[in-house]
Amino acid sequence: IDPGFPSEWKDAIYEAVNQWQEPFERIGFKEAIVAKPYPTDDPEFDPDNIKYSCIRYAPLRFENAMGPSWVDPRSGEILNASVYVYHDVVKLINNWRYIQTSQLEESIRGGHLPKAILDDGLRYVITHEVGHCLGLMHNMSSSATIPVDSLRSATFTQKFGTTHSIMDYARFNYVAQPEDKGVKLTPPRFGVYDYYAIAYSYTPIFDVKTVEEERKITSKWLTEAQKDPILRYGKQQGRVMDPRSQSEDLGDDSMKASEYGVKNLKYILSNLNDWVKDDKDYSYRSDIYQGIIYQYLTYIQHVFANIGGVYFWEKNEGDPVDAYKVVPKDVQKRALQFLMDAVNDTDWLNNKALMGNIQLMGNPARQFMTALAQAIVIAPHKIEESAGISEEAYQVSDCLKDVFDFVWTPALKGKDPNETQMALEREFVSVICAKAGLPYVGSGAVGRTSALTDKTIEVPECIKDYALSMADPCNTSSMLGYEEVSAVAGYGAPYYHFVGQKFHEAEYYDYLLKVQKIVKKRCARTKGEVRAHYTVLARNIEKSLK
Repeated sequence: IDPGFPSEWKDAIYEAVNQWQEPFERIGFKEAIVAKPYPTDDPEFDPDNIKYSCIRYAPLRFENAMGPSWVDPRSGEILNASVYVYHDVVKLINNWRYIQTSQLEESIRGGHLPKAILDDGLRYVITHEVGHCLGLMHNMSSSATIPVDSLRSATFTQKFGTTHSIMDYARFNYVAQPEDKGVKLTPPRFGVYDYYAIAYSYTPIFDVKTVEEERKITSKWLTEAQKDPILRYGKQQGRVMDPRSQSEDLGDDSMKASEYGVKNLKYILSNLNDWVKDDKDYSYRSDIYQGIIYQYLTYIQHVFANIGGVYFWEKNEGDPVDAYKVVPKDVQKRALQFLMDAVNDTDWLNNKALMGNIQLMGNPARQFMTALAQAIVIAPHKIEESAGISEEAYQVSDCLKDVFDFVWTPALKGKDPNETQMALEREFVSVICAKAGLPYVGSGAVGRTSALTDKTIEVPECIKDYALSMADPCNTSSMLGYEEVSAVAGYGAPYYHFVGQKFHEAEYYDYLLKVQKIVKKRCARTKGEVRAHYTVLARNIEKSLK
């Protein structure tokens, strides 16, 4: 352990290393891993020498830590494994706890974490990185086996925490509500999966002469483990296809968990200005405010991944699981409905008490309204591949009708649109023209360049990528955005193979003609800004049809 660490961090760091003795003791090894200070009696010691595995302090303003390792490719032996801890990791822990748990933890609301809470967060981060040093990859599905409402249970969370693996990106309990007393808000010391992964990786097998003989035994272990969902491994994904294996999520239901999470964010943001003390320049409140905005973005991404999603299992012969299964239609429809409800509920993001006192704060509510409008309208395009591998999946025609009804029912009923509805209508016309194979001269929810390149509040990558792929929807490799994964991370990146997309161009064209009739009728019956809105849409549609 690097002696350069701040002295108040050292107890947590030493504990983070030494606690890994616990899973090794279960398989018969005592003191398998020991944390020690840099040696002062070894003239050859050098932390840059690969002979020594070190935890090193990097006094830089990065909110992160990492645990790389060097492995002998001939044997798989880990030759060196070191952890690098950047100074501002404590700022990351502080922000995580405030944004995800201050609805319950009064002690952190002033802006300073009590030492015990900060130490526990630092211990968790280092323990996770040491897990990488031991060969464990991120298991992004471990939290997805926990029923969402169990995260509000004191009995359940005191036993299991927020996830079944500390190698998951499941942080703190953003599901728990202010009234949920006694609920544990942190990941476990070790999860059920962590104990299993160490046992699988390190239990010695005697009386075998070859690797092949050993593999026959360990393969049976894996097949047996498939019967228990808690032991499932869900690899980290580039573009999320399997919504159970997402980072920063909790629970088995993205919509339900996000609903609880958003409710907490609203509560925290409404009280933030009054809770925080000793912040004369508003810098802390500014950081937390922006963190709340990005946390909301994370919840939206969790939900969006369910639309067109596919569940994956890495399968060996004889394993009692399916290789893949499309996310059920009702789940996808619930995800779309969540986005439809959210697009009309973004005003809470504009906290007037704070916005005038922090630097150049624009209009988060409008930014998210336009991003959500894009996500809703592009949903039929997003499900084309998953619909192509299962007739029982949410089909493009059904999704397109649901989106059309949501966007245009107010106009069909003769209601003047508000800003949100106008953005949805513009986006719908823009997308269906593209999908019908027609050029379109207008913009969508907002000017296309602004919506996709804004750096203040970025449009979610999952939404951005699908919007950019509209011109070439058959290029699934670029759409899915996968990079190859090493063998130790699973079977490699999943791709769609030989999935034929049905012909929907005529269907989109038919919807365009329906919209044209609606728009012409509204032009004659509205006035002012609304009439101008429909007049521009009518002109753009007419140009596209020529």
